[in-house]
Amino acid sequence: MKKQGNLSQLLLAWSENNDCLKEWIKENRYTSHQAVNEQICLLGQAVLRKLLKSIKDNQPSWYAVIADEATDVTNSEQLNLSICWVGADYIVREDTVGLFRVPDTKAETLFRVIKDLLILLVNSFNQKYFSQHPNLLR
Repeated sequence: MKKQGNLSQLLLAWSENNDCLKEWIKENRYTSHQAVNEQICLLGQAVLRKLLKSIKDNQPSWYAVIADEATDVTNSEQLNLSICWVGADYIVREDTVGLFRVPDTKAETLFRVIKDLLILLVNSFNQKYFSQHPNLLR
């Protein structure tokens, strides 16, 4: 494993207390760009599922989907989608659930991305749905 990138350094730091990870790094297994990207996607899905479960478990009284579009330094359009919700304890929370690169900022495009997110939220506890729609989480 190359010892230069941020991910490599993070894994090396974590492996100091984890023999399994240390062995995995030593054997240089599953460290290609494609394998690492797939692992990151799977981790992202797990984090999103945990977040959505936490929201659902808190039985929100009110919620809203917040969409914020921005153009980054490379002139790529990006759409940040968040859920603002109020739990049973009446504390307002806001959690980002996705950052999506969009080809343009036309209403139709943004509507499609937001609609896909809402479908994802409704089906968030259905593992089969995640595996059938992997692009929703990229």
